Amino acid sequence: VADYLEKDVPAWAAAHLPVSADHSHWAIGGLSNGGTCTLQVVARTGAHPIFHSFLAMSAELHPTLGSEARTVAKGFGGSLDAYEANDPLSLFAKTHYSGVAGILSVGAQDTGYKPGVEKLTAAAKAAGLEVEMRTYPGTHSWSVWSVALPDALDWLGKRVGITG
Repeated sequence: VADYLEKDVPAWAAAHLPVSADHSHWAIGGLSNGGTCTLQVVARTGAHPIFHSFLAMSAELHPTLGSEARTVAKGFGGSLDAYEANDPLSLFAKTHYSGVAGILSVGAQDTGYKPGVEKLTAAAKAAGLEVEMRTYPGTHSWSVWSVALPDALDWLGKRVGITG
């Protein structure tokens, strides 16, 4: 999946779409597990970002398939090293980032995800990412994301230079 998101999709987009060759104009985003994937891509690409901007809505604190033990066993072939090499929180603690910015959004009443998003935001800031956490009324649901996305798109449009 990492190769697909970090190599295949950007290569296909560059070959088939009228996109800028300047990756400072590229962004990635997702919600819930997709928000976690977004942070994984941003964290893994570190010093050589593919996407300089991101939107992560209601991301998980760590990649998860239910528990850390199950995630390591099923998702990473039993390798704790592989898990940590794909865990944004672990990567933020080891890497310094420059020129990458994003918004982490979460529901104000989302007791399952909000504490993790707060930790991820703090860790990302400590690692040099320009991040902002935004909260919206609600829990882990479309009622939050349907408000968060248009709000974040205004910021993103300005950041990548497609709106004033």
